[in-house]
Amino acid sequence: MICKCFQILFFFLIAANSVFAEYRKIVVIGGGLAGLTTAYRLQQLTGEPVEIYEARERVGGRVLTAHFYDSHEELGAKFLDVTDSKNLKALITEMKLEVEDYTTDIIDRKYDYKGKAAPYYNVFLSAPSPDETTYDLLKEWSRKEKNLGGVLDSFFAKQEIPRHLTEIRMRGYEGNDTKDLSIEYLDSFWNYYNKCFLIAHGRAKNTAHHQTIKGGNSRLPEKLAEVLKGHVHLGQPLQKISMTHDGKYLLEFPSSKTVTTDCLILAIPCSTLRDIKVEKGIIPSDQWEAIKILQYGTNGYVLISVNIGKEGAAEYSVTEDTIVWFNKDRKILTMAFGGKVGIFNTRSSEDVVKIIKREMPSLNLLFPSIKYTGKKQAVSWINEEFSKGSTSSWGVGQFELFNETMELLGEKVRKVFRPVQNRIFFAGEHTSVDHPATMEGAVESGEAAARMIAQIIKPAKEKETTGPGS
Repeated sequence: MICKCFQILFFFLIAANSVFAEYRKIVVIGGGLAGLTTAYRLQQLTGEPVEIYEARERVGGRVLTAHFYDSHEELGAKFLDVTDSKNLKALITEMKLEVEDYTTDIIDRKYDYKGKAAPYYNVFLSAPSPDETTYDLLKEWSRKEKNLGGVLDSFFAKQEIPRHLTEIRMRGYEGNDTKDLSIEYLDSFWNYYNKCFLIAHGRAKNTAHHQTIKGGNSRLPEKLAEVLKGHVHLGQPLQKISMTHDGKYLLEFPSSKTVTTDCLILAIPCSTLRDIKVEKGIIPSDQWEAIKILQYGTNGYVLISVNIGKEGAAEYSVTEDTIVWFNKDRKILTMAFGGKVGIFNTRSSEDVVKIIKREMPSLNLLFPSIKYTGKKQAVSWINEEFSKGSTSSWGVGQFELFNETMELLGEKVRKVFRPVQNRIFFAGEHTSVDHPATMEGAVESGEAAARMIAQIIKPAKEKETTGPGS
């Protein structure tokens, strides 16, 4: 017991002095977009090799492109233009990849209403005008309710259809049923509602502009892995983090594989980080408690190869449970689920077929000439072993905890994801201050982590080079 206490004390003495001059190894856990970006930028900034350990047998994390014959579509993060994506697009260019632009019509969007294909936006013709008075009323309801769903129930009190369509949209976009979302998502709803109202009244564009990576979004993490070749270790899920007698981190992987490191970057979702056994005292209790409770979306996607026939079809439509769209060349149809209906077993082909059969009457109604050509692929992110969720989202009462920020090493960071003793760093869309739940947030967080570590390593190296007697 005395020996163990001395070991912990020794560790904190080292950490408190930020002895980065002693760094002989830097390890990133997670080969998703955040982890790969961190390693790539660190290598650029410091010249130090960085080892990446990824649980899956592929890189990319929640960026996953499905390829059907000569076409492709995303099973995970899709649009680059959800945010300004400045850092993401710069990285895409740096990797000599291209951004692909395309435009879709949205005015023809329909929904399945009791066996009839009804115009989607007509639902909002009789809805309240999205003016300042209406917004003030929303804010008043938000002070009385505990979740976004309660506010929407009040707002759409006598309008069952727009309430239902809004539910499908919000859980598809934010990942969870509105009863499980923080009140702070009110502005996300408000932006959606404004757009629907304006389109319905002919006062907004009836087209949508999209951007993806040419050839599929998976090309970016794959390209980063090529650049980092020799330092990316696949099929290595981290199982335990402990501390050695000389103050290094001991990382344990399957088959008794162990790795020691001086600096550790945790670039995996909290949903899987909390499954790792972490020796007490390594991560402060307030941070570990936050890691244990952060909510993740339950988005699920079923993709099927299709022939839509000569008549064509609306770009987007909505069934009872899902938002449906076609990919750019209209050869793949996506059924996007969120909330509780996004939880299904994708390991069972029979279960996926059941979902397709369940949705087929609505698909035939909305797209009369559509023919299913036989190929399918699905993912339910909450049931994906090394994600256990799609993107982070704020559950009821979580907003304040996860949005307190602080300045450290020249970067603005979320307090619950601050560096631990300048030796453990966090990266991932959930840690991004400005763009959480996006690919931009993943890249942005990786670059911030790399800059923080580089600031500490460089002075230490300079001190070694220009030491006494130089």
